[in-house]
Amino acid sequence: MRTTSDPQKSQMACLEEVHITNIRPRDGLGLYIKSTYDGLHIITGTTEHSPADRTHRIHAGDEVVQVNKQTVVGWQLENLVGQLKADPTGVTLVVKKRPSGTFSFSPAPLKNMRWRPLLVQSAPSMPKIQTPKHACEARMKKEKPAILDLFIPPPPTVPYTPR
Repeated sequence: MRTTSDPQKSQMACLEEVHITNIRPRDGLGLYIKSTYDGLHIITGTTEHSPADRTHRIHAGDEVVQVNKQTVVGWQLENLVGQLKADPTGVTLVVKKRPSGTFSFSPAPLKNMRWRPLLVQSAPSMPKIQTPKHACEARMKKEKPAILDLFIPPPPTVPYTPR
């Protein structure tokens, strides 16, 4: 073993394969992932009652190593997301668990961040305006603003820092 200043390099890692199934197309997996510049993908939490949450095996601090037998370390986040969405029936992840001690395989305690899905908000009612003359204008008036579809989770209370 070589001498290194990185304590993670001198510890053994525990890899776990997790199957996520029963994915509803509009709901997604319910994973929150933060990627580093050099392509490490760390799970920061899950959405309550999501397919990822229901496995009870994915936790904040786990690192995504493979998606559907494809190694994703070094990938950009957008490519990882594409691979996660590739099979609508399910996905198989290999995650590296956070080590708790030098020779132990139990994951280190880190609060798993779980977010509740946002309630659908309706736009405030506006006073009646003249009816549009064209069908295209009518469709644009009926569409909700895009900002209501955007969900940005709150940051974790304690940021993840590697040991």
